[in-house]
Amino acid sequence: MSGPITHREELRAGERLARDLRHSLALILAGGVGSRLNVLVRQRAKPAVPFGGIYRLIDFTLSNLINSGLERVGILTQYLPYSLTDHIGDGRHWGLVGRTREVRILPPHQGASGSDWYLGTADAIYRNLGYIHRHDPEFVLLLSGDHVYHMDYAPMIDAHVRAGADVTIAVRRVPMEQASDFGTVHVDRDSYIVGFEEKPAVPTSNLISMGIYVFSARVLVERLMRWTSTGAAPDFGHHIFPRMLSGGDRMFAYEWSGYWEDVGTLRAYFDSHMDLVRAEKT
Repeated sequence: MSGPITHREELRAGERLARDLRHSLALILAGGVGSRLNVLVRQRAKPAVPFGGIYRLIDFTLSNLINSGLERVGILTQYLPYSLTDHIGDGRHWGLVGRTREVRILPPHQGASGSDWYLGTADAIYRNLGYIHRHDPEFVLLLSGDHVYHMDYAPMIDAHVRAGADVTIAVRRVPMEQASDFGTVHVDRDSYIVGFEEKPAVPTSNLISMGIYVFSARVLVERLMRWTSTGAAPDFGHHIFPRMLSGGDRMFAYEWSGYWEDVGTLRAYFDSHMDLVRAEKT
């Protein structure tokens, strides 16, 4: 039987986590059209949509990153990027300026044809492998830039390391009638993923992916080079995760129950604002 955790062990665990955070790189997928938001996205990418009067949707992800101790951030843009790029500036509003801090806008490598644009989430990361290689991280945190939530990513990275996982996916429970809008996950008793379906017509699980992933960098690069470079697997949910699962990769589910809203529709946009108002009154 193991005894209680000593103060020295706590210090060592804290030092290890601090090291893991220093060796982590965050990439934000911020090129989505978000067509269901109608007039709000006619002149800007979805992550640049205003929220709460003076903020943008991407501010939630950026604030989560800096408050979690992650200081190297790449933002992958594509659709109508000017408003988003102007909003990000040099990153000083989030404290992402300095010798070890960085926020970098990563547009698609545009050429003469539409095929030069990102074909999916995995393709977007694959086309920026040079940025990953330049930083040489041990872990890569992949995030969406259009969700409203407050989350500390450090415990998720710690859980990824402790689980010995190749990829860790943040998950949460939703009503079964909403599950078909997301990637759905099946897990075993130890929270390792044993099944993954992207937006199934008839879901058999209400445990859904939040679009927040921690990869061991070596595994991410190898899988993208093997599958996405051939054009066979441009998307994580539809292609990469099912192939990793069938190939025996260790996929871990990090369940999280805090406030989180995928602002994909005008109704969700309205509801999240009402949640903000109610929170201010309490």
